[in-house]
Parts: sequence; structure tokens; C-alpha cells
Amino acid sequence: MTGDITINRGTYSDYSGGTFNYASFHLSTMMYGQPDITFVPAQTLLSVDTTNAKTIFGRDTDGTILDFRSGSTVQGTIAVSGSTVSYNAFTGSHYGLFAPGTTATRGELVDLTGSNQYKQGSAEPYYGIARAATANSPNILGAYLGTTDPSTPASLDNPELIMAAGNGDVWIADNGSGNVMIGDPLISSGDVPGHAMRDTKSFPTSHIFAKSAEAIDWSTVTTTVNGMKVAKVTVLFSYYNQDNQNTIAQNLQGGSLNITGNSILTGNLSVIGNINISGTSTLASLTVTGSATIQQNLTVTGNTTIAGNLTVGGKIITSGATPVAVLGAATGIGANYTIEGNDTAGSFVLTTGTSGVASGKQALVTFAASYETTPRVALTPKDANSAAIRYYVETTTTGFSVHFLDTPLSNAAYSFDYILLQ
Repeated sequence: MTGDITINRGTYSDYSGGTFNYASFHLSTMMYGQPDITFVPAQTLLSVDTTNAKTIFGRDTDGTILDFRSGSTVQGTIAVSGSTVSYNAFTGSHYGLFAPGTTATRGELVDLTGSNQYKQGSAEPYYGIARAATANSPNILGAYLGTTDPSTPASLDNPELIMAAGNGDVWIADNGSGNVMIGDPLISSGDVPGHAMRDTKSFPTSHIFAKSAEAIDWSTVTTTVNGMKVAKVTVLFSYYNQDNQNTIAQNLQGGSLNITGNSILTGNLSVIGNINISGTSTLASLTVTGSATIQQNLTVTGNTTIAGNLTVGGKIITSGATPVAVLGAATGIGANYTIEGNDTAGSFVLTTGTSGVASGKQALVTFAASYETTPRVALTPKDANSAAIRYYVETTTTGFSVHFLDTPLSNAAYSFDYILLQ
């Protein structure tokens, strides 16, 4: 049927001579046997101002003006309360488009990629998006809701919807910082793509996108992704950056500081009390102005410089590669040697040959690693035979040589300990 329908409200006479008031009746149109449009003329619910090109919705008292339904279930309303218009069960979404072949599931966080598109004639951007995969990302647009029309592929005519205002549901991963409490600020997780995590304020700046509207007791959660517990809860979107520099300083000054992830301190760190580090620590440089007590082992792979005195209550144990020696002609035919130790300390035993022995250079000992400057060597005889012979030592940065002033005995062992200091 086409044409115009005109309804005049007021009191009219019917054909039988009686009267009735149209204001007490309602008009209802039907679509496929279901109410399509219903007006109650007793109240001015809907009017069209053609002069100003606007439609007016209203009611005489506070209450709902519009119901939004999916099937027969009310999903949201617009209501008036006094002078306030309320948009209820509110979730605001931006338009977005994934790169071809990528997507996300409902409640997963998405990042802005910068690859925005614009529909012809529209100033509203269709944001380029990707599932978030970086901890504390500053580029979070919101949480994925779905395609506008899920029955057809996403496009400029059918964009993805990204929850970014009001409330929404978001997946949260357990980052080991404890249970999630109502009101906890949330940032993106780097361990489980598309998921959020509780903000521990361990980053210099926290890029917060929402606060949790529900609590999570991780001991009751069984769902896992990448070996981490995850749960989906309702959140309230709120985007802001939280500067944690003062928070970190206050925690250090006022009590203890627990850091579960990576942390970067761009300024100085002053610790008045004790600092306990239970794991492995990597320091570019360390300056201790007071005393330092090390209760376990200390391993230094580089050079160590001590400006003051060094007092050792235990033993000094040296290690390293063993030097090698070359015997001189004065040791005689069939001479041999043994060396035990390293470039710092050890023992040297020279056994002369059966014939041809003479005074002079007996052996040249070469260090496994050269010294920067010529070291001092102390050579100590270990037995009476070795102590009886006169000798002297010549030292270079690469080794030392032993000279006998006396002619040694044939087929005799001469044993010495050596210690070197640079």
C-alpha cells in the first residue's frame, strides 16, 4: 500500500450517534504479524518537525524513551531523568580494519597501526588495527567486538567494531603480580597477544586503557594460553598515561619494591638501607662508597683494581693455564723438565742429562699469557741439592729464564717453587 495516512486526534461522533475520544486509543502497525510501530496518542511520543528537519521523541514523565532490542530482549535504552538524558548499557566503538589475513577474537586488545582508511565522502577514519602483542603498548585502540554485519566479510562498507568507550569485555592474563581487584588499572600484556594485564607500575610510564570492573581470583581460573592463566572480565575504558617515576622513588624510600618484569631507571638510585637481590643482576658499573660484604662466592671475569689495601682472611688460590719451558744446551743430553701451576705460581723441576751438563742458561719458561709489564719473580729451592747450587733469574713480560752459576750434577733433579707479581 502506498499513500498518506492522516490521523486526527480529538472527540468525534460515531455513526450510531455516540462519541469517543481518540486520545484514549493507540495506533499500531504490523510487520509479519509482529508490532512494528506503536503510538500512544495520549502522550506526545513522536513528532516530526519538517521545518527544522528533526524528529522529536518525548514523554510526559521520567522514564525510557527508546528501547533497543535484539529479538525480544532489551539490550539498551535511552531514558530521561529530570534534565538528564541517559544512554544506557553503553559501549562506544570505533571503526577499524585488520590487515588481510589477520583478525582477533572478541575481548582481545588491538593496536593502532597507522594504516587508516576513509570511506568516500566520510571524515570518520577506519583505523588500521592489529592484535596487540607488546607489553604496555601506547597504541591500544580498544578491545575487539566484532564485524558490523558478521554474515559478510569486513570492508569499508562493513567495518570491524572496536570497543573503546563506556564498558566492554577484555581478556586478562596473569602476570604473577597477584589477583586482579575491582578498580585495578590495566595495560597490555607482552606474554599473551591480545590480552591485558594488571599494571604493577614497574614501567617508567604506564599506558593504561581501562580499569577492571570485576575481580579475578587466579586460584580458581583453569583457562590458559601460552601456559599462562587468562580470564575475560568487564572493564571500564579510560585512557591515560601514569608516570611511575615518583611512585618508584616513594616505594624505594618508604619500604620495599617488588619488580616482576623488566624495569628501566633513567635517573639515580639511592638505597639508604639494605638491598637484597636473589637472582642474577647485570650492572654496567658499580660504585660502593661504603663497606661491601659478600657472603657467597664472587666471580670477576674482567680486571679488578683495588686502590686500598687487600686483606685476605683465607687462602689465595691461583688458577690458569700452565706455562711451557724450553731447556738450554747446558742441561745436557737427555735432560727433561716438569711444570705444575700457572703464570702466577707453580713448581718447576729440572732433571739434567747424563752428559754434557754445564753452567749457564738451563731453561726458558714461557707464560701462557704475557704480562703488561715485566713481573717480579721469586724462585725458591725445594730441597738441599737445589739450594746448594748458585743461580739467578732473568724476567721479561713473556717469561723467565733460570741460569746456574755452578755446573750442575749429571742426571740430577733441581726443584724450585716460583711466584710472580707484576
